[in-house]
Amino acid sequence: MSTLQWGGRFAQAPDAALITFGSSLDEDLGLAWFDAECSIAHVAALEGGEVITAAVAKALREALRQVQGEIE
Repeated sequence: MSTLQWGGRFAQAPDAALITFGSSLDEDLGLAWFDAECSIAHVAALEGGEVITAAVAKALREALRQVQGEIE
């Protein structure tokens, strides 16, 4: 619990059961690759709508593919 950002607003740290209940890292990691894939689709939509340039879209896709590789 020492890594939690817990301010002086509360008299004590949260109960360990609450931390366990609220922790979803294992599930999040299972979905992270697909989340990056959705972001790649969003990049395509932004590029198609001329909100971002082709060069920016390419850089974003490359970065997102790198993230996917790290997740794998």
